[in-house]
Amino acid sequence: MASGVEFDEDNMNFARPGVRPGMSGRGNAPGQREEHGIPGWLIRHGLAKSYGSAQVVMLGIVLVNAIIIFMLLKFFL
Repeated sequence: MASGVEFDEDNMNFARPGVRPGMSGRGNAPGQREEHGIPGWLIRHGLAKSYGSAQVVMLGIVLVNAIIIFMLLKFFL
């Protein structure tokens, strides 16, 4: 049941056109460190100005969550 369809597997390129490998596409200045993960998300959304302040924000989130969990456990147990 050959349908005559052939695929050329040698030239499959899934990269976006115009973007070289290793480029993030975000336009960072040379030497500027690109942050990843939650600190990067906090910086990109303006909730933190630097990596250090993003860590302080994350620490605050963890502490608030710990207090909420403690209050819920105290209330229900």
